[in-house]
Amino acid sequence: MKSLITFRNKRGFTLVEIMIVVAIIGLLAAIAIPNFVKARAASQKNACIANLKQIDGAKATWALEQKKNNSDHPGHWRPLRRYPVYSGPAILPGRRNLHPESG
Repeated sequence: MKSLITFRNKRGFTLVEIMIVVAIIGLLAAIAIPNFVKARAASQKNACIANLKQIDGAKATWALEQKKNNSDHPGHWRPLRRYPVYSGPAILPGRRNLHPESG
């Protein structure tokens, strides 16, 4: 009986205490991770908006220096076409074609 009492007096954590701590950490992680994902998406959106404002400001500065309208564009800019342009009726995969002229 004396050996059992001395064994119980040792310092340490029980399995239940460790499981409770792990459960609390898991709960906090389950709450925090979606918030971090939302914050990252909002940060990327704000960075994109800031970049667009920077481009618009540079374009306005160019137009002012060149005595052009703000709707003009600098240089010999032409839209690039990497893919052929399809001008036929819109056909969605797995759906009927809704254009009456195509049958």
